[in-house]
Amino acid sequence: MRTYEQARTSVAAAPGRANHSRRTPEPVLHVLQRTAGNRAVGGYLQHSTKRAADSVLQVDEEPESGGADGDFESTAGHGLASPTSVSGGGFGGLDGFAALARPAVSAAAAIQSGGSAPNGMRLGLTTAPSGYKAPQFEFGTVAAMGATAADPPTFTCTPTWKEHMDEGTNVCWYLAAGKHKSITPSGGKDVFIKLSAAMSSLDEQAEREHADDIRQACAISLKEAETVLKDHVVGKTFPSAATATDAQKHVLDAITANLVHAGLGNDQTTWAATYDRLFMKTGLRDARGWHTFGVTGPPAVTATEIVHTVAAGSTSLGATSSADLIVY
Repeated sequence: MRTYEQARTSVAAAPGRANHSRRTPEPVLHVLQRTAGNRAVGGYLQHSTKRAADSVLQVDEEPESGGADGDFESTAGHGLASPTSVSGGGFGGLDGFAALARPAVSAAAAIQSGGSAPNGMRLGLTTAPSGYKAPQFEFGTVAAMGATAADPPTFTCTPTWKEHMDEGTNVCWYLAAGKHKSITPSGGKDVFIKLSAAMSSLDEQAEREHADDIRQACAISLKEAETVLKDHVVGKTFPSAATATDAQKHVLDAITANLVHAGLGNDQTTWAATYDRLFMKTGLRDARGWHTFGVTGPPAVTATEIVHTVAAGSTSLGATSSADLIVY
């Protein structure tokens, strides 16, 4: 997601809130250095409550906004990325990533009303997946009596499916080329954001990077677990053991031996959380200023409106692949 960054927003403000205190606007470069240097990047890696990706457009002066500033924001309570409000869903993992969104043009009002709070300077929005599920299996442990009453029982496992993976649903929106009215006026005037075809293309590319990051996170967690279970576990009868625990260990050892990414682990109860932790890393693109747009110069101001024209700013697109960013 991308926004105009508020030059006067204090980094000490509460997450998800703009600081409305007035002070002298900082130069754009200083704002970038300050905000990028003080983002709580570690929070992204520890289940931050901010769960929508955001790129920012830096201007020296801009309308007041309740929106936060360029990090992964929570979509809870905003109707975004919920199974009822977003098309797609169901089990799409083995047939591609049909449920996860790819970049699509959306209206400025929809984009700016999303995220953790409305932000009239937001240019795009990619939300974290919701409704996702990790694949789950039953061990299918069976006890067999010994050949005689004196012989101890043995245990074997023939795992079965309990639930297939679902990567979840989300939204991935950007602005088309043109002049877009902000949801936040300034000084009694309407505010507009103007994008050229080239800037709209960059906007789409930035959202696509977030979408690709989420797909990468799914590929090395939920999808990998699903594939290992399908190819090496479910429907297979494992060697017998003296205890149920030892019999189940044969299953877990098979999962471990066939993982491409050892960090995923063989504990199925952790796979969903691992997916979450991995896709949250896409917020690092915003925290590091890679999706921070700028303006061509001072806004065009008339008696009734203020128009900001978008420029590339400090954007760094295509330099870091999803495979390099989304890692264990």
